[in-house]
Amino acid sequence: MTHWTIRVPLAAVLLVGSACGGSTPTAPAQPLPANIAGRWTGNVVSSNYAAQALSLQLDQSSASVSGTWVVSPNDWNGTITGTTDPSSFTGTMTISAPNALGIGARCTGTAILNGPASSAATLRWTSPGFTGSCTGMPTGLVLNLQRQ
Repeated sequence: MTHWTIRVPLAAVLLVGSACGGSTPTAPAQPLPANIAGRWTGNVVSSNYAAQALSLQLDQSSASVSGTWVVSPNDWNGTITGTTDPSSFTGTMTISAPNALGIGARCTGTAILNGPASSAATLRWTSPGFTGSCTGMPTGLVLNLQRQ
């Protein structure tokens, strides 16, 4: 009885294996962040102030969002910065507002802001409220916005 031994160099086996479809699988594409850039108007409702008209302009680069807002007639204004994913926004809102006496330095504060985000025509974001340099800062915030 004869036994045959075939000796194939290991490099040849690896070369044949890689030529037979040994490609690296690609990861699935990540969903794009919601596009919320543009002009938004609506109101801000607070637990300690009457509803106020709000105008917001947002810019967006990929998932990063930044913008400015104004509330009239109270002369409140500030910035919004944060990030968005396909369905939500998380960020920070600043405020600059007249102090209670209406003279001297303006009150400033910061609030955490979040809520749903989509390419739809409306946004509803909430915040526990501002912490800052003056007493009586708006608390229990709800921003109700429509895309313009």
